[in-house]
Amino acid sequence: MFDNQLRCLLWNHSMEGLLNVKPDQAIGQRMENLDRLFSRPEIVDALTRATEGASSILEHETVTSEGHERCLEINSFPIFMAERKLGIAFIRDVTEQWLARKQAERQNFDLQIKVLQRTAALRQAERRLIAAINSASEGFAAFDWTGKLLFANEQIWAAAPVSLWCSEDMSLHVFLRCFAMCEGADLRLVKAQAPFEEIEYDLLVKKDTWHRLSLTKADGATIFVRLTDISGYKQAAKALESALERERETTNAYRSFVSMVSHQFRTPLAILDSSAQRILRRGSALTQDELATRVQKIRNAGTRLTRLVDSVLNAAKLDAGTIELNPASYDLTHLVMDICERQREVSSQADIRFDVPDNPVHVYCDGMLIEQVVVNLLSNAIKYSGTSPVVEIKIWMDGSRAYCSVRVWGIGIPANELPKIFERFYRASTASGIAGTGIGLNLAQRIMHLHGGEIHVESYEAAGSLFTFDLPIANADQAQQAA
Repeated sequence: MFDNQLRCLLWNHSMEGLLNVKPDQAIGQRMENLDRLFSRPEIVDALTRATEGASSILEHETVTSEGHERCLEINSFPIFMAERKLGIAFIRDVTEQWLARKQAERQNFDLQIKVLQRTAALRQAERRLIAAINSASEGFAAFDWTGKLLFANEQIWAAAPVSLWCSEDMSLHVFLRCFAMCEGADLRLVKAQAPFEEIEYDLLVKKDTWHRLSLTKADGATIFVRLTDISGYKQAAKALESALERERETTNAYRSFVSMVSHQFRTPLAILDSSAQRILRRGSALTQDELATRVQKIRNAGTRLTRLVDSVLNAAKLDAGTIELNPASYDLTHLVMDICERQREVSSQADIRFDVPDNPVHVYCDGMLIEQVVVNLLSNAIKYSGTSPVVEIKIWMDGSRAYCSVRVWGIGIPANELPKIFERFYRASTASGIAGTGIGLNLAQRIMHLHGGEIHVESYEAAGSLFTFDLPIANADQAQQAA
């Protein structure tokens, strides 16, 4: 709250949290001295008008000292106290809504561009189709009102089945009967008699050859027949239908991808929730060490969420073929065990066992991408192993390669389905009724291919599965380059 000289009269603790100014530092001071926000002309004007009886709402966009975008909403209202004209401002951090609105505007603009582009493409295809039909060789014939032939060009006589079934004394009745056996015809062609009705058919006259048969009347006496080869049109229509089907597949792929990303985000979010609940339940009973442990888990989960955002971008780049590897030297044992420890936070029922070397196993890889591989194999192992899963993790070296295997005694995969298990969207028949998208193993295999490695699988239905991947061991030169 402020007076007509814009001196602060009231400054609550929420303002302290928003602008980092304490109430005792604010009260009595001029507003422009409290924060640069209140020195902006439009905000000074809004506050001044509030003391004069006018309300206003403003949004102020800025960048924090950490480099993050932020948007504040300033609602200014007049208020009368003790016969004094004062002003009061309610300030909210609306960054989340503001960013969502900006994102929606960008997406709406992108959608409009795509609609225009696709509309233009469809119109261009339509123009090409019309031009192809207009330039095609057409059959043309004219009959009198009784069906007597007046004229027929060479294309009419050469068209199948006219060339097979009709003679030179062809009448309209005979001509129409020639096409009665074609696909797309009906009994009207057999029963056609004077006075003839106007008709139009798309007829398959022979394999891959379509004609459009049109019968129209002019001046009440002459009947015109037009026979147009529309094979190109039919093929184009089929191509458009195929393109539409591919578009549907792309849309389904996008939805599946979003579903997969949502699944990946659940793990760190569950860690955040469980740690926060623990702190709330224990409250002051928590020791300093316990509190530090829980806070560290929350921070680790936050870091994990940041990494997942990067992973989502990497998955999109992988699909676009623009992924960039950032290899460095990692201890594979530490990397895998750290992932397993995080998994235990949300899968406490899982018994994860290790068979790893005593010494570090240094590999040369992109740690963020390999983490995605391990998370996928581990989460799948737990998900498809019933209520008390036992997962065995083994790490070893052989020559210039390091190997990591994930074994689980679960539902397994039928032998005849193993060759398809890494195909996108493919899910084994034994996974029926268990949530999943069919994207994870495909993405993991493609990541391994980028590293020159491979995921191998051995599995037997109802007997469990063994997934193994390999990475190059980091040599001295690579370790130095990574450093």
